[in-house]
Amino acid sequence: MIAVVAVAHAGASKGEDAPAAGKLPEGPVIGTPLLSARRAPEPLVVSVRGSRLSSALKKVTDAVQKSACLQVAVNGRVVVSDNANSVFIPASNQKILVAAVALEKLGADYRFVTEVRGTISSDGSVSRLVLVGGGDPLLSTDRYPRLGLNQYRPTDITRVEKLADAVVKQGVKRVTTLVGDESRFDRKRDAPGWVNAIGRGDAAPLSALMINDGYVGTDRTRRASTAQGAVEVFRDLLVARGVDVGPAVVGDARQVPVIASIKSEPVSKIIGEMLATSDNNTAELLLKEIGKHAGDGGSTAAGIKVVRSTLTAWGIDLKGHELVDGSGLSEGNRISCATVVSLLARQPKDSPLYDGMAVAGRTGTLERYFGNTPADGVMRAKTGSLQLSRSLSGFFPAADGSVIEFSFIVNGSRSKNRAENLWDDLARGLGTYPQGPSLDGLGPAAVLVVDP
Repeated sequence: MIAVVAVAHAGASKGEDAPAAGKLPEGPVIGTPLLSARRAPEPLVVSVRGSRLSSALKKVTDAVQKSACLQVAVNGRVVVSDNANSVFIPASNQKILVAAVALEKLGADYRFVTEVRGTISSDGSVSRLVLVGGGDPLLSTDRYPRLGLNQYRPTDITRVEKLADAVVKQGVKRVTTLVGDESRFDRKRDAPGWVNAIGRGDAAPLSALMINDGYVGTDRTRRASTAQGAVEVFRDLLVARGVDVGPAVVGDARQVPVIASIKSEPVSKIIGEMLATSDNNTAELLLKEIGKHAGDGGSTAAGIKVVRSTLTAWGIDLKGHELVDGSGLSEGNRISCATVVSLLARQPKDSPLYDGMAVAGRTGTLERYFGNTPADGVMRAKTGSLQLSRSLSGFFPAADGSVIEFSFIVNGSRSKNRAENLWDDLARGLGTYPQGPSLDGLGPAAVLVVDP
């Protein structure tokens, strides 16, 4: 025989409101009824708290119409979903896909390698010195980040001066011809769907050999060939170190020995730079490297192929999705809020993707947003902005240790104003979590008595 008897709240101290002697048969005592929801407390807590979170986000969800989507999850459990499976132009939220797949396929510790090749004669002369591009998107001179040529200055750069120093240390004194080799990637300078992105300065002409995001000198001058610009910058560094250098041209390395090389920061830091500053060049070169690493060649198409296959292997339904570039500059991209949240929910709290996003009110593209809201200094997110799209997706760590994953994408000619007018409301709503019962507050306790 099994008897279930309700007694005091589970918070009562031992012996309080205990059943009177002789009123119950003797046997083992368990403090929770068989049919109590407290036997599966977490789902109920999340459900109740999620319902209250949904109410707190009502102003945002009421504004989500056919041209927008919103999904919010708590530790991967979806609690709010409006148009979440419909596809929209993601703008720079596309970079989240590239970051997730780069971590999976390249690995957090993967580094790009830039080489200098040639044969040094006994007198220190090299007839043909070759700078071989390894696809490093952050190969830069020390002064470049300080010039402010981009809206957000690059971080975690690979110091090309260090490579020039290494060449001189090997005894190179004279170079007849300095050659730039960009053969690691294809020579397609833009990505499908770009409309004057290079002309506006949103990206450099894409190349496996890039220094200073393609800029030459201290102004906004870029060469039509990014590799040509890079080899000119490297020539200046060698000359400044006393090396006599002839003309700088673009060519190939041929089979000559390595004189010196330099490694980038690991991918874990590179994706952080890409996400926090929304670096389009970094996104596009990472995508090409993903394709190269997979053996399909260093092209945008090869990288996209890997991204699609990886997301599919993770169980993400890509029906209706269009993936055409890595940066999100193309208005041909189409993804859903549900896809973004699925990717975010795969990331542990200490992942490079989590750590790499801009912090609300503090860093990167969020530095000027979310002041005087619960998100300030707490929320980590990726922005996105095109003429027809404004997006915001990321993480909101809650007071109870939970992590809220969210994605909010608005499309249309007035997307920027419509979206940003709701961002603070989104932040305030997310900041209310957790509201609702604690585990100790769920229902009455009980005494379960089992006859021997």
